[in-house]
Amino acid sequence: MIRFVYLIVLIALLTPAIILAQPDLNRGLVAYYPFNGNDRDASGNKNNPVFNNTTYTTDKWGNTRNACLFNGKDQYIKIRNSSSLNFTGAMSISVWVKVNDFYTGKCHGNRILMKADRDYLDGTYLLGFDDNFYTKAKNCDNYQVDTKHQTFYGQATASTKLFVSTGKWYQLTYTYDGKYARLYANCDLLAETSLPHYQFTNEYDIYLGHLNDWQYPYWFNGIMDELRIYNRCLSAEEIAALCLKSNATVLETPVADFSYTISKCKELNVLLSPKTNAKQYEWRLNGKTIGRKNKFTYAVTGPGAYTLVLTGTDVNGRPFSVKKSFELEKPDTRIAHRLKKEPGTYLFSCMGKEPYKYTWYMNDTLIGRKKQKEYTFYRSNSYTVRLEAEDKNGCTGSTEKTIPVAVKIMTEPAPSLPQLEDAPPPATVVDEVSSASFPDKRENSLIRTFDVKNDSVTVSFYDNAEIDGDTISIIYNNAIIASHIGLTEKPLTYTFRVLGGEEGNELVMYAENLGSIPPNTALMIIYDGETRHELTLTSTNSVNSMVRFRLKR
Repeated sequence: MIRFVYLIVLIALLTPAIILAQPDLNRGLVAYYPFNGNDRDASGNKNNPVFNNTTYTTDKWGNTRNACLFNGKDQYIKIRNSSSLNFTGAMSISVWVKVNDFYTGKCHGNRILMKADRDYLDGTYLLGFDDNFYTKAKNCDNYQVDTKHQTFYGQATASTKLFVSTGKWYQLTYTYDGKYARLYANCDLLAETSLPHYQFTNEYDIYLGHLNDWQYPYWFNGIMDELRIYNRCLSAEEIAALCLKSNATVLETPVADFSYTISKCKELNVLLSPKTNAKQYEWRLNGKTIGRKNKFTYAVTGPGAYTLVLTGTDVNGRPFSVKKSFELEKPDTRIAHRLKKEPGTYLFSCMGKEPYKYTWYMNDTLIGRKKQKEYTFYRSNSYTVRLEAEDKNGCTGSTEKTIPVAVKIMTEPAPSLPQLEDAPPPATVVDEVSSASFPDKRENSLIRTFDVKNDSVTVSFYDNAEIDGDTISIIYNNAIIASHIGLTEKPLTYTFRVLGGEEGNELVMYAENLGSIPPNTALMIIYDGETRHELTLTSTNSVNSMVRFRLKR
């Protein structure tokens, strides 16, 4: 009885120590791929694959869709290089694999994991197997694969103590403590190699299932599961724990994430992810606490650099921290321009790289809403172009630029000009016209009076900005000449008889609609024999634009 009590006391005393001695397989974990129906990195470091064409299959313990199957021909996984996957000191790699077959291509290599595009590159780390160490580096000269003497290896370390068998699961672990590289299989130490001061650092991506080299692809044919990468050297106890399913289960990293948007260049709208398993949390902006709710709006002080940090603990009491940075600044609205086509077609471009909303003005007239705008000038002068932009955060900026434009003078008669080739036949207005009333009563605004030398003028109408569905009616000397005609980049051309008299002849542009970009604007080009005039007309729902022609001999 005394011995039994003593045993109970001894167990009670030792139990806390046993619990405390359980290995912490979360510590130093920089990438973890359990392959439980997906390929996401469960470590919380976001080292998620960018390519994966493998299929999911049954794992070592009989769980369906809990491991990745590689076909040994063209299936692999690619993980982008990141700072967390490079090591200047200690590191470890652990993975479960089952080999289905051996690669029979040149040199007979099989790659489980590789961070480099060549074996000999500095900073390389890898796991693989082949018959090279048994055949004494003659495998590249021998086309016959030695399937009975395949050995596992890691960077600078290998052993022939264990030969790989197909259809069998192996737990492989490679460790480095800054001085020695060690390779384990099923918790047994296979090899130990002196490798002082090696740095597992390079700019290459990680490939699972093959080597990124078309000459030596080294396709892996088998199943891979439970891949872990650490920034420290695992102990023998921890490696032993990885061999057992019950002990190898890694607690999920605290799940914490959030999203945010910015509006009006000052309103920060924050939303906690519904998947966050937080028990308590706090928001800090540039070091200042701004909230403890899962959703709120906060007014920032204006342009500048900001860092938003979410800190707290999850339901298990483990701390977490998520940081996201952003910058508010006025959009870059610098204007570049160049002559694109003679005689006067220019291309205007915004030099900013961000996806802005754009609005272009030429002498205060709206001409476009894209990043680039092509615009044709019809006479030499100085013009003021203005670009206004708004970015995704609602920050606005503008730039105004005055440019001199030199346009070659066109002296050919209007009907022979290239832009009139596709125009409709000229419409001639006779001396006597029947009176016609306007569709509704609007004010006629006289824009300009022209004293012409010829008894007829040819007039072309164009849309003066983006083609936005503007339609007009043309009224000449109170007679409707054309109704509901659409303005485009192609001319609508008419010839009008000019009658004598001091009162002159009135040409009115009536807006049938305002298009999608109000108001209704048109470029009018007038040919009085060899003399050319250019004018911009603007009409609204209440005011018509009007010009007057007077015959002067």
